[in-house]
Amino acid sequence: MILSLQRDNLRVERYQMASSPNAFLGNAEVMKLVREKQMDALPIIIVRGKVIKVGAYPTMDEVRVALSLIPNPSPSGGREPSPLPLGEG
Repeated sequence: MILSLQRDNLRVERYQMASSPNAFLGNAEVMKLVREKQMDALPIIIVRGKVIKVGAYPTMDEVRVALSLIPNPSPSGGREPSPLPLGEG
């Protein structure tokens, strides 16, 4: 899935809590989910700054729907979304 999205010129980033704790600590919504559900919250999938799925990986269709529904915050209007942190794994 990651390679497919990258082929479409979309930026995808994957973070693991052990190696990139600041990626989790820097997002209040992610930290709330982790506090509430602990490891069951992972993976937490974010598209363009919005959580789209918690506790399971999305299908490509789910990601595509999220990409089409969530406006791109890029001032240039390009296709590059915010990263998709894919949580532990």
